[in-house]
Amino acid sequence: MKTVFKYPLTITDLQLFNLPAGATFLHAGPDPYGDICLWAAVDTNEPIEPVKIRVVGTGNAMPDSEQLEFIGTVLDRMYVWHVFKVL
Repeated sequence: MKTVFKYPLTITDLQLFNLPAGATFLHAGPDPYGDICLWAAVDTNEPIEPVKIRVVGTGNAMPDSEQLEFIGTVLDRMYVWHVFKVL
């Protein structure tokens, strides 16, 4: 079944999510409660695969050794976070 799921995001350099294969990220931002989250379109019939997510703060170095796919930018009070999928 295809649906949109919300995944809470921790503001840390690198984290791992177990998502259905082929998940498409739609948005990164605060939910109505102020928690930073990712939203992804997923097919729940697909097998689960690990997906690495990298969060980089404005002004912080990005790793040169990784290929990254931009998901979105999150404004979090005085901080700005940039969220990427590690390819």
